[in-house]
Amino acid sequence: MQGQDKNGSGVAGLPDYMQGLIEVLREPLVVLDADLQVISANPAFYRKFRLTEAAVEGRRIYDLANGEFDSADLRNALETVLPDKAEFENLKIETTFPEAGRRVLELNGRRIDQKDGNLILLSFEDITESMASRRELEESEARYAQLVESINSIIIGLDAAGIVTYFNRFSEKVFGYSRNEVIGKPYIGTLVPEIDVTGTNYAKMLEDIVAHPDHYFIHESVGLSKSGEEVWFSWSACVVRDHEGNVSEILIDGNDFTVERRERINARQAYRIVSNAPDPIARLDSSRTYVFVNPVFTEIAGRSENEIVGRKLGEVRLPVELTARIGAVFDDVAETRTEKTFEAEFEGRLFLVTIVPEFDDRSQMVFFDVFARDISRRKEVELALRHEQERLRRSEEHFRSVLENSLDAAYRRDLRTDTYDYMSPVIERITGFTADEFTSLSMESILERMHPDDIERVSEKLDGILRNGEHSGVLDYRFRAKNGEYVWLGDTFTIVCDEEGRPVYRVGIVRDVTGAKQMEQQLRMSRDTAEQRAREAEEKQRIIEAIFDNVPEGFAIFNAETDQVEVVSRYLAEFAGCGRVDFRGLPIREYARLLKV
Repeated sequence: MQGQDKNGSGVAGLPDYMQGLIEVLREPLVVLDADLQVISANPAFYRKFRLTEAAVEGRRIYDLANGEFDSADLRNALETVLPDKAEFENLKIETTFPEAGRRVLELNGRRIDQKDGNLILLSFEDITESMASRRELEESEARYAQLVESINSIIIGLDAAGIVTYFNRFSEKVFGYSRNEVIGKPYIGTLVPEIDVTGTNYAKMLEDIVAHPDHYFIHESVGLSKSGEEVWFSWSACVVRDHEGNVSEILIDGNDFTVERRERINARQAYRIVSNAPDPIARLDSSRTYVFVNPVFTEIAGRSENEIVGRKLGEVRLPVELTARIGAVFDDVAETRTEKTFEAEFEGRLFLVTIVPEFDDRSQMVFFDVFARDISRRKEVELALRHEQERLRRSEEHFRSVLENSLDAAYRRDLRTDTYDYMSPVIERITGFTADEFTSLSMESILERMHPDDIERVSEKLDGILRNGEHSGVLDYRFRAKNGEYVWLGDTFTIVCDEEGRPVYRVGIVRDVTGAKQMEQQLRMSRDTAEQRAREAEEKQRIIEAIFDNVPEGFAIFNAETDQVEVVSRYLAEFAGCGRVDFRGLPIREYARLLKV
């Protein structure tokens, strides 16, 4: 090692044992002074970078190897970090040497404090090969991860406790969860139920997978999607163990067959539906040979399934004319490649028959589907319906006539749009506005024509009816007619609600109640007069009774028409030893006998 002091003791200030240690180390080392000039370097440094002592010692570290050590990161570490800290570690630089080629270095630096000036010990580790191996491994892992992520298979990783540790992209698509929503969650209860519809206990199954993974090469399970829908998947399991034989990971590799299972279920359901359909159904192949008939078809044809399936269209005995007609329609369907519908009579019953062609992926016709429906009853119903429609038409004309000639105007108001969608023509007799003019009036226009004294009362009453969920009501208010005069309108209505109970329409009748209101006013005035007179009579009666109560004489008042006592004075009642009420209504003779007159 070079750079010894004058006494030949090596680098100034370094002990001899350290000098020897640096010499024998296989790791490249250099010693720098405070100006970052190389004092010395060990043989490993010269060998590694293929440099000589003359090209190294006495020169700044940045100038070595044509400046290949002049790295911004190294400058920062030497000039900024070391002055404040005693060392730095694992500083990576990547550079190209004239002799050694492109290398990746990892540097460690340490400050050595001395009385006559600080030194810096700088070590180099060539990690080019390890970085290349790491990159290769990372690229391999990336390729593997990309493959696992891109394949259309379910890949799920679990730890020994059944916690999800991996969830690939296809699994996200199948189950509807993102991996962040699943990783760290228990497999059982998140992706599969504790016990599924088949009775499978997944906790016990997971234990058995660990014990006997070879038993689960192909298995089918029902899973849980995020939406709550069932997910059916076939899968195999692989158990990964560590060097001590403990389970480190359980890998599940599966395929989604939810759609296929649903299609199988739908096919079975379709077969059951067709087999139990109330209408005759048959399928024939392109050679017009029966391949399927449902029970209703065999019942109507009077043949068993074995007597029909496998036979051609003309081999199943039907009336000659009917066979010819059906054959002609089949020819038409085959030629036009479109379905055809026609009516056919058989055994006194009328059928509506539809023949539908079915094609394969190459647009080749492979089947004819035949659907028939007994429309004998429908024909009768159609005739009855036409009669009923005629009756309804006449009834509608009758009701329209009634509405148009009634004294009341019928209407319907749409509460959702706050507009009238019907008003009978009678409204013109009442208000002077035609039905079209009235229905075109906005709510603001109607309120402007309502008497100011009635607006608040009517609005509060109508709002209360709607708020309380009442189904009917009566309103009365003054309305300024087209001629400018006010008429009293009586509005009797019903609230029509939809299936959810929300008000939809107000249906009612409006009539002119002006005369009734005037009569009501007169009756009210007459009633007020009668009540006033009654009060005056009562007052007179109280005065007379007061006089009778205080006059010390015996008085009695008789009704000249009935000859009966109406009232007696208190003094007379006390004289007779009776109550005053005992005299009321007594005939004169009884009165005289009571007083012994």
